[in-house]
Amino acid sequence: MHFVDALGPLRSGDELVDRLAFTMHEATLGELVKGLTSLGGPALEDLGLYRGGRRR
Repeated sequence: MHFVDALGPLRSGDELVDRLAFTMHEATLGELVKGLTSLGGPALEDLGLYRGGRRR
């Protein structure tokens, strides 16, 4: 199973962490990064995992 397919729709940051822990043994670091970045900034902001904008 591909990492991005394993994520599917997410409802919370906790659910993301649970799924990451479950799939990490099968995924490479590159797949993890690709899967997270494919969610996009707004989705990651909604989950509390990313704050967009410039660093100050």
